[in-house]
Amino acid sequence: MNPACPCALPLDGKVAAPSLTPSWFDFANLPPRNPLDLISFASINGITGIPENNAALTDPTLQWNGPANVLPTGPAVCSAWGTDNLEKVADAAQWNFQHRTWFETANIAYPTQKILVLRGGREWKMTVPLLADCDVQDVLLTYRNNLVTRGDAQGTIPVLRFANVNNQQLSLIVTLAGGGIHDMVFITITDNDWFAADAEWHIY
Repeated sequence: MNPACPCALPLDGKVAAPSLTPSWFDFANLPPRNPLDLISFASINGITGIPENNAALTDPTLQWNGPANVLPTGPAVCSAWGTDNLEKVADAAQWNFQHRTWFETANIAYPTQKILVLRGGREWKMTVPLLADCDVQDVLLTYRNNLVTRGDAQGTIPVLRFANVNNQQLSLIVTLAGGGIHDMVFITITDNDWFAADAEWHIY
C-alpha cells in the first residue's frame, strides 16, 4: 500500500476496504460489514438514520425491482460541525474550492455517474443532493456486498434506516469516520416494492 495515496489511509484506524473474495461461494460465507464502522452520522431530509439489523434482506423470497437509481444532482459540500470555530469553517471552504466532488453533466458513462468524492473526518459533514427514480417511503443504507451474504449469526444485515422520507429528492448529510473507496447501496422501499441503487464513495 502506497502511504502517499490518501485513499489508502483510514482516518480513524479502521480497515478501509475488505480483502478480495475469490468466489461467489465465499461471498455467502462472509460476515456483513456494519455501516457504523464508516458512518458516524447520517440523515436524509432531516430524518436521522436508525441502526437496524434487517432480516428481510436475507429472505430468499424477497423480490427485487429494478434497476434503480439514486444519483447526485449537484456537488457534495463539506461544512464544519463546529460552526463557531472559524478555522474549521475556513478549512471546509478551502476544501470545497480545491475538490470537485461531482461531474456536472449526464454525458458521462452511466456507471461513473454513481461516483462521489467525499471528505472523511468526524469534524466534517458532507451534504449531498440526490434524486431517486420516484418518491420513496423508506431508505436503507448499507454496504453493497452485504446483500450477497447470508447475514450475521442471526441472519440479519446491519443497515441505517431512514423511515417516512416520502420524497424523490433526497438531501443526504453524512459524517464519515474512515477513508478509502467504499461500495455502498441505497435500498428504497415504496409500497413494499424494493429497489437497490449502488453508489461508489471515494473518501479522502
